[in-house]
Amino acid sequence: VAMALAVRGELPLVQQILPPAIIISVSIAHLLTWRMRRNPSGVEKTYGELRNAVFVAVGLGIVSGLWCISAFRETDQYRCVVAPVFIALSALVSANCLASVPRAAIAAMVTALTPIVIVMLFFDDLGLRAMAVMLVIIAALQSGLIISKFRETVKMLLLQTEIVALAETDPLTGLKNRRAFSQTVQERLDSGDAVSIAMIDLDGFKPVNDRHGHQAGDDVLTDVANRMIQICVSAQCIARLGGDEFAVLFESGINEEQAREEAEALRTVIALPYRVGSEALVLVTASIGAAHSPQDGTTVSGLLRIADIALYAEKAKRGSSKQLRVAALH
Repeated sequence: VAMALAVRGELPLVQQILPPAIIISVSIAHLLTWRMRRNPSGVEKTYGELRNAVFVAVGLGIVSGLWCISAFRETDQYRCVVAPVFIALSALVSANCLASVPRAAIAAMVTALTPIVIVMLFFDDLGLRAMAVMLVIIAALQSGLIISKFRETVKMLLLQTEIVALAETDPLTGLKNRRAFSQTVQERLDSGDAVSIAMIDLDGFKPVNDRHGHQAGDDVLTDVANRMIQICVSAQCIARLGGDEFAVLFESGINEEQAREEAEALRTVIALPYRVGSEALVLVTASIGAAHSPQDGTTVSGLLRIADIALYAEKAKRGSSKQLRVAALH
């Protein structure tokens, strides 16, 4: 708009109005479209959005560059530098605005400046040639700055991702920790979905630590986690709550019977032998307690409490059965 006002009266009306109208209308249309639709989900859709940004930036850069050449040639010799100055400032501002998409930022700047730089380099005036060289230098420095800032941003985002992962992940098994599990359950409850969870406590795990050492115990916990991942493929969250206690948040829409079947599958798989060291095999079983919303509660703490009660009721029942079998043998 500033450039159009600066060269008013020097260009035919169509050349004066059409280029800024194209640039402004395309920019506004792109902005409104982006605001109204949801953010892209998935890697391919995201790359598609980035490619689209590059195409739009290049297209508008070409329009700007050609318009600048027209304004440069049509204006008198005292005002001919107005167009290059405005287009250079606009190119730099556009590049800064698009700094999070380096290809689009650099493409917009280069396509806008290249036409006028070429014309000025072959112009019969040393001052204009020097100005063209300066535009090239500024564009190169700006490109380097954009790339540098982008790399710093990526490093920062990766660091943030690692920090979040460390805060939400159990370092031994790679499963989610109690905090992350509770947060995921809360999100499901807030969305109004029915929630089914299971708590798993290992039976016979302490003797493994006592007889074979803590490294063997860690190996068993890791194997348990891997088995749980293989069995509960569709689970929304699998977590190690602490010690030898685990939890599963089943997928949305699963009913109590299906949750019970998955829990039984977990019990069967966990009870398979574990190899400790080079030869020793150990056996570990699992007690499992389940809870379902809304009948068992509508809060994370309430569901965990009900599941915990069911778990220890099963553990006590299995302990009583074991004592009766021992008594019968005697």
